[in-house]
Amino acid sequence: MLQDPKSRVSWSRFRADAVGTTAVEFAMLAPLFILLLLGMVAYGIYFGASHSVQQIA
Repeated sequence: MLQDPKSRVSWSRFRADAVGTTAVEFAMLAPLFILLLLGMVAYGIYFGASHSVQQIA
C-alpha cells in the first residue's frame, strides 16, 4: 500500500503534547464524582426520612 508521507504523524509529538489532558481527565472522572454526589444526596434523603418516621412513632 502506498501512503502519503504527509499523513504520517509522529507518536512522540502526541506524547509530548499536553494540551487537552485536563479536559480528558475531567471527562473520565466527572461521572464518578457526580455518582458519588448523587449517592450522598440520596442517602441523606433516606436518612432524614427514616429519622422523621422514627420521631413520629
